[in-house]
Amino acid sequence: MSDGITNQRGFRLLSLDDGGIKGLSSLYIIQEMMHRLRGQLAQETTGMQPHEIPLPKPCDYFDFIAGVGTGAICAVMLGRLRMGINEAIQAYANLMTTVFSDPKLINRNRGAFKAHSLETELKKLVKNVEGDEDEMLFNSRELHCKVIVYAMSSHNLNDGLPTSFYSYPPRTGSTTECKIWEALRATTSYPEMFKGISVDINGTGVAHRFDHGGLGCSNPTRVLFEEASQLDVNRRVELIVSIGTGHPETIRIAGGQSSGSTMQRVLEASRRMAEGSEQVAEEMQRRFANGEPKYYRLNVQQGLQGVDAREWGRLDEVAANAGAYLRKSEVSLQLDALVARLHERPNLAIASGSTSAAAHRPRNDVQRDVPRPRRALTDKPESGRPDLAAIATVLGVRFISRLKRRANATAERR
Repeated sequence: MSDGITNQRGFRLLSLDDGGIKGLSSLYIIQEMMHRLRGQLAQETTGMQPHEIPLPKPCDYFDFIAGVGTGAICAVMLGRLRMGINEAIQAYANLMTTVFSDPKLINRNRGAFKAHSLETELKKLVKNVEGDEDEMLFNSRELHCKVIVYAMSSHNLNDGLPTSFYSYPPRTGSTTECKIWEALRATTSYPEMFKGISVDINGTGVAHRFDHGGLGCSNPTRVLFEEASQLDVNRRVELIVSIGTGHPETIRIAGGQSSGSTMQRVLEASRRMAEGSEQVAEEMQRRFANGEPKYYRLNVQQGLQGVDAREWGRLDEVAANAGAYLRKSEVSLQLDALVARLHERPNLAIASGSTSAAAHRPRNDVQRDVPRPRRALTDKPESGRPDLAAIATVLGVRFISRLKRRANATAERR
């Protein structure tokens, strides 16, 4: 690795929980981070307004991005595919709407939704960016932002140790030799939702079976910290950002559900994921209470009651409640402190000048498919700054409403 500014600071980690459609709230939190970061950059640039500067990409400010389940889909979009956050939000909402609006009608014991539909959409996602749907996860060209996808192998379920899929050469020297979509299918293969998949991870001809997604590892922060700490003994971890997808108490099982119903099994799986995520979050909070490394946990706490993986029609509620969470004063202060640390020193690619900021403009960062917000929301409040969280929420809700109308029209034609 080149000697540069990246070697003069510690690793920055972004960890993304699993959460079904609620994973959209994670992306809105990241979007707010990037908007605030752009505001900081504008203050350094004479004569430029924030909207005149390309929205920063998470891959240029985090050294590791890791996730489980739908969190892994987000991690791959932002890290391995280097998507801008607006582009990732659109792609994620499209994927969730397409996959979860078409449940199985028969053989639901092997998953409530069609694994083939998920696989097809994941391939489209990769092809739209890389030009090849079978692009490999390992990428020797990009080492500044490393991506890890975690999934629970059927053989390691009792041990609670996830299998790691790497986009980079890990310290063990065992590289990942599978396709991007295969890694994402492995991490989303919950029996309540999608049937499992066998993946030859290391290209040895021996396939590993994945049937339990990230169950037992729905919050990958602990394992990510351990892996990052071991990669380079000369570099410490200086910053951890862990983003959740709701608290377990927000998951409700409605009355009248039979004990073996698909709906109840999906909700029970969601509850188990949320409970496991919060246990890890509390452990990390205690572990890093002294401030080294600096640890931030962001998690929409209210408003996601009863939202489960198959309710794609409630994506707009997820977006709206994420916006409400971001407007809380204590959350805003936490984001300001976090962004200040990110702003100090970006990754080597930008800091060294080898890649200009303009070169990192996301392909769809203008978001042609998303209507502009109402004029009232662009007015400056008392703080003198536009309410970015409110703007982002309106954009998201309108875009998702358009997706819902499209999906409903498709369903009526069937």
